[in-house]
Amino acid sequence: MKHLLFLALITVMALGACKKRSNVNGDIKNRREILVSRNWQMISRLDNGEYSEIKNCQKDNYFVFEANGLGRWEEGANNCFDTASGGGENPTPPTYTSFTWSMSGDQRDLHLKDFEKDGRDPEWMIVNMDYNSMDIRWSEFDSTGYLHTFNMKFKAF
Repeated sequence: MKHLLFLALITVMALGACKKRSNVNGDIKNRREILVSRNWQMISRLDNGEYSEIKNCQKDNYFVFEANGLGRWEEGANNCFDTASGGGENPTPPTYTSFTWSMSGDQRDLHLKDFEKDGRDPEWMIVNMDYNSMDIRWSEFDSTGYLHTFNMKFKAF
């Protein structure tokens, strides 16, 4: 009887230790599921290791990734395209920018298509990701040929 009680206690302790792991930095099989289950707001950005300010009208924007490969960069209350916010000259400003997206088979890279303007297809490397945050790195040449490497941190909500 004592042996069965001890075995039951060990089983309960083992099951309690097997809770769902939320950090998938080392175990990336759930990244697609995590990506589409949350909205993602950029909270910081570095450009070649230097702090890069996020525009005021972008601070409340967020990304939505849908399971069907469609995505939106949603404008917050401070719309970048709204003349009243100082962000643009559209009489009826758009409330989002649409794009398509895909994830590499190993779930390490995120590909955005036609983001912000036709032909702009950033490829983001997912450095770290869990249900609460995501760290992205990507590189892009500017119009002068200078290479910018961006490190962006997003919070999930």
